[in-house]
Amino acid sequence: MKRYSILHNILMIFISLAGLSEHVQSQHISHPYIHSKSHPTLTLDSVVMGSGQTAFYLRIENRIEGGGWFCASKHIEIEEDSTGMKWLVTGSQGIPTCPDAHKFNHQGEQLSFVLFAPKLSPFPTSISIRERCATGCIRLEGIVMDSVLSSELVKFDRAVLAYRAGKKEAAQHQFEHLYRTSHFRQSKHFGYVLYILPRIAYERKHRDEAKRYYHALVSSHHPDADHFISQLNKIEFFRTLD
Repeated sequence: MKRYSILHNILMIFISLAGLSEHVQSQHISHPYIHSKSHPTLTLDSVVMGSGQTAFYLRIENRIEGGGWFCASKHIEIEEDSTGMKWLVTGSQGIPTCPDAHKFNHQGEQLSFVLFAPKLSPFPTSISIRERCATGCIRLEGIVMDSVLSSELVKFDRAVLAYRAGKKEAAQHQFEHLYRTSHFRQSKHFGYVLYILPRIAYERKHRDEAKRYYHALVSSHHPDADHFISQLNKIEFFRTLD
């Protein structure tokens, strides 16, 4: 009995270490930022990359009154956005394979499902998921695999919405935070931040701030700087600063 207890304890330690090793090797990205998607209610909750495969945890909400249907083709590709490297989805869980389909019973019902793919190596910074089918295909474009940048892009969207809603002071504070964030400077959206800060400051009648941010844009050497400068120069105040 004692010998069994010792062997059992050794086995449990081995299992724990194996689980810890897998946990260390895996990477988990929660609610990654997505630039565009095919279905408004299609949500990517998380991406889990283990030592041998990658799992995409998704869900979709039915918006059709009286019910609808949804399925996944056998042909779904993962593409690395910068290099064009592709991986095929190897399996799924929780969703029927077309032509079989999940039938929704009512509006607001959700279907959660998982797509499995090989390990994405080398580690990509941005990927897209595209289903090859005739109509209603699953498409998630520009999934940001950098969790820090993904969080900052969510803040960027909130700042844009705040500005469009007329909440200019709140928007300026949010854009200023992104302006000071070195990680965000690698994003293609940083040029817009350089543009919108002088514009907001001008609209809030903070002329000194507007001038300072305008000169920051001019001296930024950002690839889109000339375009944004020309947009600001449509306002007489900024034309006089050249």
